[in-house]
Amino acid sequence: MVKITLILLLFKSANAFSGYQYASKAYVQMHQNQSRYSRVISNFECNQPFKLVKDHGEFSEVSYAAYKGFILSRNLISSKNKECPQDKYSKFFEYLSLDVSDMHYWGRLQDLYVTGEVNP
Repeated sequence: MVKITLILLLFKSANAFSGYQYASKAYVQMHQNQSRYSRVISNFECNQPFKLVKDHGEFSEVSYAAYKGFILSRNLISSKNKECPQDKYSKFFEYLSLDVSDMHYWGRLQDLYVTGEVNP
């Protein structure tokens, strides 16, 4: 009985950070490392679901399909965002017809923008 309880406790603690998180901003970027200046693996739109691997404070380690990397924790939420710009203003975003490079630049701007501080 003690062994089963111990195994269950270990399993529970190993999965303490597991679950899904959703992109909360219009465009978010997955980075190779825990730095907003590291190589960008891919760009994602609002409400994209990610499997949370581990929370590292400022960054969260996540996976999506074959992608595994780091996203700024402030750009993730635990439930779908009802105020996603792409959903709220869908006609506007269709009119813009942004390509992947445009989404990259908007996501880059979002990552490098620091509220209340001057970025070096």
